Amino acid sequence: MNIQELKERLGSELNQTWEKVQDSSLYLKAKDAFENLTPPMQKTVSVGSVLLLLYLVLSLPFDLYFKSADFEGEFVAKRTMIRDMLKVSRETAQTPELPVPPGVEELRNRVQQDLQAARILPEQVKSVSVSPPTGKLIPADLSQGEVHVALEQLNLRQVIDIGFQLQNLIPTVKLKDMSMVANQKDSRYFDVIYRLSVLSIPDFAALNEPAETPKKAGQ
Repeated sequence: MNIQELKERLGSELNQTWEKVQDSSLYLKAKDAFENLTPPMQKTVSVGSVLLLLYLVLSLPFDLYFKSADFEGEFVAKRTMIRDMLKVSRETAQTPELPVPPGVEELRNRVQQDLQAARILPEQVKSVSVSPPTGKLIPADLSQGEVHVALEQLNLRQVIDIGFQLQNLIPTVKLKDMSMVANQKDSRYFDVIYRLSVLSIPDFAALNEPAETPKKAGQ
């Protein structure tokens, strides 16, 4: 079937449908009611019918347009969210695992060795002591304890260098705070207390190791 035959068939079907509409009682009643109206009212009804028809014809594409805009906005939002999730996933995979933190006694011995390596005189080391978690900066359940390093008669360069060294000692050990006052014997020097907090991080490697199967008697 070519285009011309299709057009003729479509026109014929439309004519038949229109003839059926004209023969319907509803159309005849509407026609009689329209003819009984005054000319101004007939004009008003005609204009209103045309406007209603235009509204019905145009409302469908506009409705589809606004729905497509909503779908596009939803698609863009989901695409952005997926990209952000993939970015976070990649960054998480690239983040190095934190080493298992040392015990507070092990840290205490490490600090004493580092002070000797930094050429801090024995008389400048007032104490290196262990303390339970204090303060609210690091919650108690996230800290094994603290190591307080009390030093005397430090010059300003030593204060900065030792603080930097303790801050970068181990990733799981944090320099929580420090206090510094002028030395009573010589105000050119300072007495400093560094407070180190040992974070409590589980050893995931040990947790993931399979448990040993108990051997049976006689094996």
